Amino acid sequence: MHIYGNVVDQGCDVATKSALQNIHIGDFNISDFQAANTVSTAADLNIDITGCAAGITGADVLFSGEADTLAPTLLKLTDTGGSGGMATGIAVQILDAQSQQEIPLNQVQPLTPLKAGDNTLKYQLRYKSTKAGGYGR
Repeated sequence: MHIYGNVVDQGCDVATKSALQNIHIGDFNISDFQAANTVSTAADLNIDITGCAAGITGADVLFSGEADTLAPTLLKLTDTGGSGGMATGIAVQILDAQSQQEIPLNQVQPLTPLKAGDNTLKYQLRYKSTKAGGYGR
């Protein structure tokens, strides 16, 4: 006789509409990023978390992806169009929407507070220059 099973805490679910989002940060001229660490305006990224049990008080959050070579806490841009016309020296910065603090890429952010039921985690995305001038296409 073999008996199998698990006893686990009830968790939360990421809402389907939040799982795969397309976020348009905006359209900017490369001349807007002549100095290192120049940033664009930010676009909102909201992640809906649903069905959290009463005992859930928080969750660890991780944004993962390919890090920028010059600024490893930022998300590297990828030329998905294949045209070779992508700007260089620019990456995507992830921010906590409330504190406006950078959330480093590929690093677990411990215990984002949650309440029982449904929650919305609010972040922002913006472009950030990683070097002064010299942006290619």
